[in-house]
Amino acid sequence: MPIQMVEFVSSNFSTIFSLFLVTGVEMGLWFNIGLAVFAATGSFLFGYDSGVMTIVIASPHFLKFFDTTKTTPTIGAINATFSGGAFFGSLM
Repeated sequence: MPIQMVEFVSSNFSTIFSLFLVTGVEMGLWFNIGLAVFAATGSFLFGYDSGVMTIVIASPHFLKFFDTTKTTPTIGAINATFSGGAFFGSLM
């Protein structure tokens, strides 16, 4: 794997930075791997959060605290708000 080292001097801080640039096909490969890991992490976190919300909403302590049952419109509103928040959050 050919690696090219590029050094440049910052005019403001007089600091030498070293950047390692991967040349050739490897650059596209590493970009694709990074992009896939980023997308997979987002999907994993969304699924984890959905699972936690489902468990919390179904727990007896949650239902008792809010004085509700599993079939009330309040639970439906909580689910809809969660999904709506995920939609608008994805636009940010």
